[in-house]
Amino acid sequence: MKTLSEMVNEIKGANMSKADKKKAILSLGFTEYEATLLTGESAKVVRGKAATYTFGVEIEMLVPSGAIRERATANNLPIRYEGYNHTDNKRYFKFVSDASIQGANPIECVSPILSSRGGMKMLENACKTINEAGAQVNRSTGLHVHIGAAGLTDEQYCNVFQNYKMLESVIDSFMANSRRANNSRWCRTLQDHTFYKELTKENLLNEMGCDRYHKVNPCSYQRHQTIEFRQHQGSTDFKKISNWVKFCAKLVEWSKTNRLESPVSSIDEIEFLNKTEKSFFKNRASQLA
Repeated sequence: MKTLSEMVNEIKGANMSKADKKKAILSLGFTEYEATLLTGESAKVVRGKAATYTFGVEIEMLVPSGAIRERATANNLPIRYEGYNHTDNKRYFKFVSDASIQGANPIECVSPILSSRGGMKMLENACKTINEAGAQVNRSTGLHVHIGAAGLTDEQYCNVFQNYKMLESVIDSFMANSRRANNSRWCRTLQDHTFYKELTKENLLNEMGCDRYHKVNPCSYQRHQTIEFRQHQGSTDFKKISNWVKFCAKLVEWSKTNRLESPVSSIDEIEFLNKTEKSFFKNRASQLA
């Protein structure tokens, strides 16, 4: 299986236009700025565009390792099997053990750090690969999403937790019953905590007992400079996963300038979602009612 570096060099040496090379490099998960540099274009081309966000996904599932390796090779998906660890990377999907998963062949697929542009294509390929390998989920599996938060001020960071708390009952409506309210020990409610605007990141961590097992994890910032959203039930469906990633990313971005002081009662009231996204989550709520 080719390494990411080998794939990039192959694209750079191919007989194609710079635009096509850039498009091919973006499909590998690089940011537009990185792809611009790799293809030799002027960085000024992209600096004026809206900033992209970074994200990572952890997919808990049941699947034999041999089947994953076979399909990853066929789909040119860079993977590694590693022992349990929290090390970030930008090159490959790692498969690690997870003691919380119940059933045969438990494993967790952890994505590399992805960008909002090409990263979705890499994630789609990962979902295709694990589904072709016969991956399954059950009540014990979850889906965790990390959104890059390195640039957030203390107030903006606190707003994310406050806004999620005010949205929680609506979010519960499009989650499986096992992940609603306080039904899961792995993603407990935020309703028992108070997120004052004046809290620092460290104060907020202490407010939540330095405990990562909440619907929004206050511990991931220290290790990864991300905000981790832990509520979603296990899934290997790219459409469901990508929509939840976008929801979380939009929530973080919206929280930079907005703070909810009262609970939101319907999906239609979520300001940062567009009509298509609202329709998707309303359909999910209907299916899970």
